[in-house]
Amino acid sequence: MAGLRSLIIAVVIASLVSNLLMTPFAFGGLLIPLAAPGAPWVYVASAAASFLGTVLAGALTIPFIVGVTTLLYVDLRMRREGLDLKLRAALHSGGTIGPGVYLPDPPSAPPYPGTQHTGSTPGTPM
Repeated sequence: MAGLRSLIIAVVIASLVSNLLMTPFAFGGLLIPLAAPGAPWVYVASAAASFLGTVLAGALTIPFIVGVTTLLYVDLRMRREGLDLKLRAALHSGGTIGPGVYLPDPPSAPPYPGTQHTGSTPGTPM
C-alpha cells in the first residue's frame, strides 16, 4: 500500500512539472496566430510549438516515473522475497553472477493447503 501511495505521489509531481514545462509552449502556440493572422504557416508553427512543449515535458517526466516504478519494484522484491540477501549471497560465493540470480525462486509448496494431487485416477472418489 505504501508503494502505491509513493507511485501516486510521483505521478502527481511529474504531472505538475510536466504542466509547468508545457505552459510556456502552449502560450507561444496561442500567440503565434496573433502575430500573423492570415499567414498559412501560422497553424503549423502553433502546432509545432505545442508539440515541442509536450515532447520536452515527456522527455523529462517519463524517465522519472520509470525510475520511481523500478525502485518501488526492487524494494518490493527485497522486502517480500529477500532479493537483497540473495544478491549478497551470490556476490560472496565468488562465482560468476548471471541474470538468473534475479529470477524469483520457484514455489516449493502448493499455494493453498489441500490442493496437492494425491495420485488417484480422475473420476473416482478419494
